[in-house]
Amino acid sequence: MQAEDFLTEILTKKPSSDEIIMPDYFQIKQYKNQDVIEKFRTKFNIDEDEAQDLFNETIKYLYVAHIGHAKGQDISISESTSIIDEMWHTFVLFTKDYCNFCEKYFGRYLHHAPFTSRKGIALKEAKALNPDGLRDEVINGIKNQLTLIETHLGIETIQKWYIKYDAKYTVEKINQLRKPDAEIKGYLPISLEGIGVSKEELIGKITEHNAKIIIEGRKSCGCSGKGCGAGCSCNSRNSVGIGGGGGGGSSRVICTYFYKKGMLEREIWEADLKFTRNHLSSVTVRGYHAWAIPYVKLMRKSPLAEKVMFPLAFHRAKEIAYQTGAWHEGSVYGKIIRLVLEPACFVLGLIAKQKDWEELWNTPSIELRS
Repeated sequence: MQAEDFLTEILTKKPSSDEIIMPDYFQIKQYKNQDVIEKFRTKFNIDEDEAQDLFNETIKYLYVAHIGHAKGQDISISESTSIIDEMWHTFVLFTKDYCNFCEKYFGRYLHHAPFTSRKGIALKEAKALNPDGLRDEVINGIKNQLTLIETHLGIETIQKWYIKYDAKYTVEKINQLRKPDAEIKGYLPISLEGIGVSKEELIGKITEHNAKIIIEGRKSCGCSGKGCGAGCSCNSRNSVGIGGGGGGGSSRVICTYFYKKGMLEREIWEADLKFTRNHLSSVTVRGYHAWAIPYVKLMRKSPLAEKVMFPLAFHRAKEIAYQTGAWHEGSVYGKIIRLVLEPACFVLGLIAKQKDWEELWNTPSIELRS
């Protein structure tokens, strides 16, 4: 195998369908865990029968999320299913039980990835770049998710999660159930009139409702204000809304610097933004910002600093654009730069504090090209 092919395989390898176990639904729904139920009830004023029902629905959600992964499809928690996310949080706390459950039924660990400020920033950038494209992408994603749920769990599950739960477990109502309360703002529930409409109208209504929440901006990361840690969007001033701002800038500060100067093609720049959103962890991005933000400030003063950085940024972004199908050719140099730079940024991110990338674009130092 040639070196270039080897590097490509390392950077792009995905699990094959042969590596993914397809569990027996009738077996998995029999799973019980009284410890999780009791722990959940120490956090919420919910009776045991209701908590057990929520746990059963969480098991169903994990089942369909695993199937989605096997099909290469992301399955996401929405505000309608926030209460399921809360039960999932509780289940994950029992690390041994949760790991054993995942290994037994899925043959792998099913990770939990909360909505973070990094994802909020990426959505903000995507809306600024192509609002119509973002809307189409969001709507298609929700429709695909609802179709997957209906196929494997039935229309009754869609009605329960996205109509009944949307009204019964709004963020405000979850806050009221919580011990103690941690109130945050949420959206109004979808109308219960949707129960009586056709399947197609029901799915269309749910799709529009959730697309609006995603596109107009989530009010929380899904933790209902409790906070999931340093990366929780509830703790971030960048978490609310995904509209424009920041002077037309981007969290990909170096590529954006070169794009604004006309030195980087738009297709390559956009591919880099999308790659960051979908594949780089918040830790890696934090490590990147730790050195990249000061370096952009340096490039504004030093032509030499700009000359040194441009080929590194260009080859890496070009390779990413090629791997994602946005550019016609790749770069061996870009592969090598990625292999060195991304792990280094991750390590740096473990110790670095988050820097404010928006400050770079709040000044008119470089005008955005048309």
